[in-house]
Amino acid sequence: MDNLPAVQSPFDEPNEEIDLRRAWQTVARSAWIIVVCVGLAVAAAVVAARRIVPQYGAAATVRLVEQPKGSSPQSAMMYFGNETQSSLAMAAEVITSRTLASEVVDSLGLRLYVIVPPRVVRSTLIAHAQFVTDAPSVQYRITKVPAGREVRVLPEDSVLGVFPDTGALKLIGGSITLSGEGRALPKMTVAVDPRVAIAEALRSQLVVQPTNKDANVLMISYSGPDSQLVRDIPNAVAHAFVRKRMELDRGGALQRMEFLRRQRATLSADVADAEAAIRAYLEKEGISGVAEQQQALQSQLLSLEGTKRDLEAKRENIARALEPLSGPDTLKARDLFLQKLLTTEAFERSGIATEEVGHYKQLMQARTDMVTRRVPTSREVVDLDKAIRQSQDAIRRSTETFLANLGQEILALQPRIDGLQSSLKKVPEQTIQFQKLERNRRIVEGMITLVEGELKDAE
Repeated sequence: MDNLPAVQSPFDEPNEEIDLRRAWQTVARSAWIIVVCVGLAVAAAVVAARRIVPQYGAAATVRLVEQPKGSSPQSAMMYFGNETQSSLAMAAEVITSRTLASEVVDSLGLRLYVIVPPRVVRSTLIAHAQFVTDAPSVQYRITKVPAGREVRVLPEDSVLGVFPDTGALKLIGGSITLSGEGRALPKMTVAVDPRVAIAEALRSQLVVQPTNKDANVLMISYSGPDSQLVRDIPNAVAHAFVRKRMELDRGGALQRMEFLRRQRATLSADVADAEAAIRAYLEKEGISGVAEQQQALQSQLLSLEGTKRDLEAKRENIARALEPLSGPDTLKARDLFLQKLLTTEAFERSGIATEEVGHYKQLMQARTDMVTRRVPTSREVVDLDKAIRQSQDAIRRSTETFLANLGQEILALQPRIDGLQSSLKKVPEQTIQFQKLERNRRIVEGMITLVEGELKDAE
């Protein structure tokens, strides 16, 4: 080994230039190895890719509405109460229930699958399938014949019928419709699996979860190799859930309607009783209304009190003119009395002793004229003085009589004022009682409005 010549690599010397020709010759000598390796890798990749089954996913959302007031227990079962978390949990249980899954299996014909040709998704060959609940689990061979499609039941190989190629192919307890690719095949074999097994498989593949913790919205997700079924299954589950809830709600709504109609009739009778109680109370009190009665009493009381104040002021002013006569009956006192009386506005407006005052003024004017011609002690002057005193006495008597009448009028007004004040004192109690009766009526009317709204919702 030590005597063998050393093989010098063209790349040993870093400072030596690379010979591209010698490098290409080295690569060319190993080309077949590179080509074989690349080909094997591509073939392995193609085989692996053909064996991979593509998976598709789809989702549908369902929004839960809280239970309306007064609904029946059956309806409440589908509305799941008022708590969002418990509502979503119970709704998820209903969506993944065996009953709901079985309905979806029947509506989409999920029990059907293709045996021949192998490794083909159902929607490629079958456009639509539907089966009843008790459809048997058997196999069918579908063969293209001149008249259309011949369907045979396996393993007996008995002819079920011949059907048009473009129409529905009748199976036992169901039917299928072929797609364009299915009609192009000369024959195929399909099978129907047990309903319970497919429903359980569907339940295990469904994923039901809320979109977020604060929303009352559930997302129904499903994934599988058949893109068409993956698209249809979440929608079918959501529709079945909504349909089931509507059926239960409809039954609950009928019971609600009957109950609410009875309540409306009862409340209508209560409103009539409340109105009758208000009417009887007003008739008992002898009033048309508490507010109107209060306004009328206050108006009358203000009028009577104003009249009383006017009479008292008039009596006081006229009585003040009589004060000089309370002392000795002298000529000076009489003159002062008449001066005050004649200058009193209340005396002039009342028209007291109008004739006596006119006669008195005539006598005073005559005496003034007489004194200019006669001495005060003459008979004519003395007679005039006597007539003047008589006229003054008449005026005084008329004034005193008027004052007495004013006092009687004032006394007569007082009982009426007291009666009105007593009636006004009853107004607060009447108001409370009337408001109580009115409040009861409004409460019943409000309840009727609520009942009618609920009844409209139920209808």
